Amino acid sequence: TALILLVIVQYLSILGVSSFVLTTTTTINNRKKFYAVGKISSDTEEPVDPFQNDESTIKKILTESRTIALVGISNKRPQRPSERVMEHLQQNGYRVIPVSPILAAKGVNVLGEKVFSTLRDIPYDIDMVDIFMRSENAGKIVDEAILIGARSVWLQIGVIDEDAAVRAQNAGLGVVMDLCPKLELQRLK
Repeated sequence: TALILLVIVQYLSILGVSSFVLTTTTTINNRKKFYAVGKISSDTEEPVDPFQNDESTIKKILTESRTIALVGISNKRPQRPSERVMEHLQQNGYRVIPVSPILAAKGVNVLGEKVFSTLRDIPYDIDMVDIFMRSENAGKIVDEAILIGARSVWLQIGVIDEDAAVRAQNAGLGVVMDLCPKLELQRLK
């Protein structure tokens, strides 16, 4: 792993990338994939910082959102984190629409709400898309959120996709990454 990191750093410096963030993901076969996110710059430019959550964006999303699509809902027992988050959001006055192709195909309801297969299938305006997916799948969901006109995307704890966050911000969406809305609501009370 150290040799791989050294090669990546040397390669990026040859390309003129002076600042970058190195992230890893584990694939299905348990092999690590390394990704470097950065920009080509000269010594006089400011370094590129990774995505940073903004307190005002967090508060704005939580106060202005009323309808949330929760992508990646699970109803396995014992109760999964996605279902606990959905329940907490409902208890705090949000309408939460669950999204799961598997559960939608079974005609399942979760916590009183019909499960939809995709964001495009939801016949309501969506304020926030809460993503409970692996990081490598989050970008597709963010792109779909942009297409349906969602106002914001919230990538749950451990869900990190810098490129998707930039695409969402460039499309005018509010973005929160690697945090949980349930925990943020509790913190802000």
